[in-house]
Amino acid sequence: MFPYDWRYGVTGEYASGKTNADLVKEKIDEVLQQTGADKVDVVAHSLGGLIVKEYAMDNPTDNHIGKAVFVGVPNTGAPKAVKALLQGDNFNIHFELFGQTFGLSEAEIKKISENMPASYDLLPSQQYYNEKGSYVEVVNVQSPYTIISDNNLNYGESKSFLIQDYSLNSLAMANAEALHTQNFDNYDLRTAGIDVYAINGCKAGTLGKIVEMRTKNVYGPDTVTYSTPKETPGDGTVPLESATNLPINQNNKYYALVSDHGKMPSQNGIKQEIVNLISGSNLNVGSDLITQDINQCQLNGKGFSVFSPIDIFITDQFGNQLGFADDGSVMNEIPNADFEVWGEPANSADRHKFVYLPTDEGQTYNISLQGTDTGTYTIKVDDIHNNQVIGGEVFESLPVTSDLTGAINLSSALGQTTLTAKEDKESQPETIYPTKILTEEEAEDYLPPMAVITMRTSKEQCKKGGWKNFGTTFKNQGDCVSFVETKDKDKKKK
Repeated sequence: MFPYDWRYGVTGEYASGKTNADLVKEKIDEVLQQTGADKVDVVAHSLGGLIVKEYAMDNPTDNHIGKAVFVGVPNTGAPKAVKALLQGDNFNIHFELFGQTFGLSEAEIKKISENMPASYDLLPSQQYYNEKGSYVEVVNVQSPYTIISDNNLNYGESKSFLIQDYSLNSLAMANAEALHTQNFDNYDLRTAGIDVYAINGCKAGTLGKIVEMRTKNVYGPDTVTYSTPKETPGDGTVPLESATNLPINQNNKYYALVSDHGKMPSQNGIKQEIVNLISGSNLNVGSDLITQDINQCQLNGKGFSVFSPIDIFITDQFGNQLGFADDGSVMNEIPNADFEVWGEPANSADRHKFVYLPTDEGQTYNISLQGTDTGTYTIKVDDIHNNQVIGGEVFESLPVTSDLTGAINLSSALGQTTLTAKEDKESQPETIYPTKILTEEEAEDYLPPMAVITMRTSKEQCKKGGWKNFGTTFKNQGDCVSFVETKDKDKKKK
């Protein structure tokens, strides 16, 4: 094992002036001295692959590597790194303590990412943009719902988005750009005498594009929220386009049909294939776990956009769960599913949830809903086939309180999804049908309903036309909100 400090990434320098690539060289030299071997074989996971690539470029004739197995390596970066910088991300890492489940703090990850070289080394490179296209979309809206502009940012604009709009580390960005040259991103390890293999996750929903909505409000401060991100095939973190940007023999390419990026080296199927490639053994690897046919790498399933204030919790037929852990962190146990949460944790009305669930192997799910505040919520359900959204349904601007419970009832036929909702424990369940059925184009371009959140604060102010922003949603801005004084059982005014 080579336990390097991953925070330094490829471009970061230790106090000694050394980089992780320098430390790889020292480790390899140490192993050669201990064993008397002429070469070592290397298994490189994720960021480790970029470090091995840098080492090989620095030592093209004396790297002493025989075989290199790249596992889920983001050769040209990943949009997930953008999310880590803007919002934080717990990378689905959890632990059990006193019978409860806890995850990494997204807020802390965001804080340390800002000045961590690895975060910038993992950003999508120019090569990623050239191959995949824009990975950040910015929609400018004038409330209540007038789109001023809708911009798919090019590579240069995406850099400005991070450095200028969000005041992130310009030096770290410059160092990462200096790393991800065309020569680096397309470096052929075979020219350094290395026999290279790759095992890439390819059927898990993976963040491919971020959609940020900037709203200029007539009443109250401007807001930034997020709409449905674009899903792409990958391993849950690294898009397939990035992982496969590696010059390699066709027979040395392998695709994991079930993958969870952080756990890939120890996942069933992947770990056996690694052993087979390194040792020449013939451990059994099921065809349902590993393939060499990239045509099997497609997303087929359902996408859910849950615009707050409402939470979603999902259980599959095997008892795997997706939702929030006991400490409120994002948790996802469902194979190949994706769960993204965007918005500030302190504001439940802006904390939107986005889920991808695979359905192409007959998976079944129990999908429950729980209100978190008073206002309105919207749910969009996308039908995804061969990586494309082909249509969908919308349940728009429905009333919600923190007592509301419900469920999403899926059907295989487009347009047949329904909601079941109960206002509170005593209420009878109500069946709700979609407000709209969306075509492919409408589903791709759909943005959630926007509203200026305002209320008049008293009967007198209402008569005078006075307005005050409280951060709550009302469908009609012109309606005067009535305040009724009530008393509870203890005769206290409410």
